Amino acid sequence: LDYFGFARVKIAHIAEGLSDRPRAGGPMGEPLAFGQQLMVLVPLGLWAITQARSWLGRFGGAFATVVCMAGVALSFSRSIYIALAVVLVLFTLHVRLNPRFLLFLPLLLVLLQVAPPEFQARIGTFDALVQNEENGQEVERDNSFEGRAIEMLMAAYVFLDHPVVGVGGGNFVEHYPTYIREYGGSLKDEKRNPHNYYLEVAAEHGAIGLLLFCGIMYMTLTRLQFARGLFKRTGDHRLAELAVALQIGFVGYMVSAIFYHGSYPRYLWLQVTLAIITAAIAKQSLAEQPAAPAPVGNAPALDTATA
Repeated sequence: LDYFGFARVKIAHIAEGLSDRPRAGGPMGEPLAFGQQLMVLVPLGLWAITQARSWLGRFGGAFATVVCMAGVALSFSRSIYIALAVVLVLFTLHVRLNPRFLLFLPLLLVLLQVAPPEFQARIGTFDALVQNEENGQEVERDNSFEGRAIEMLMAAYVFLDHPVVGVGGGNFVEHYPTYIREYGGSLKDEKRNPHNYYLEVAAEHGAIGLLLFCGIMYMTLTRLQFARGLFKRTGDHRLAELAVALQIGFVGYMVSAIFYHGSYPRYLWLQVTLAIITAAIAKQSLAEQPAAPAPVGNAPALDTATA
């Protein structure tokens, strides 16, 4: 049952002893992409919890946040877990979380204990990120980590061979088999993506494309920062905080892009568009602010810069 295509799953390996298990893939059927988009929405749900004007709005924000985080958890994507952790830390630092919310930590620990075994096993695989020794035996490295490292390395080689304009959009997968045969590796010589959006852009569009791509990322963040400043000038604290929530979500996307390629670029451009629209709304709001009254008689005008 995929709910008319909106809740597709991908049968994949989760951890040692847990193979052929379903991973939530959403309408795309791709767990990492699905988790990535839900992770971006989490700051918006947290914004609703803290900024909603009614208890009903706060409840709706809390419900949406829990659902999005549950979807991220069921995607079993470790890279999205990392990006979500960054998002939650940034949001917590921004709002300077009230210490009373720490009372929810025991509840969180209980939920982690009763979480599905697939989730617990997936979290446990983070041990494979580093080589250490346990009881005198070296911890076995996760094959997916090694595979992605090889794919990223091949993307770097493609970029070094075509540093200016790359090999063209969507062409990395065509060149990958040639490079893996030339440089060798534990992976098959089949078409693969680089599992890193930045390296994918560099390999396919060269230094020119990478510079433009990073410029778009920077522009998106600065537009939202600009919007936040304008909303604060108009006294609209709620929309200023919304701009921050969009910023934090975009930072989470940028972190996740380190571990995932751009197979679904429309979601990136949607965030860029939201940033531009938010800045435009902020400019319009400032333009509609009533002008300050002119000074009466010979009374000196108020110096707002030093008031």
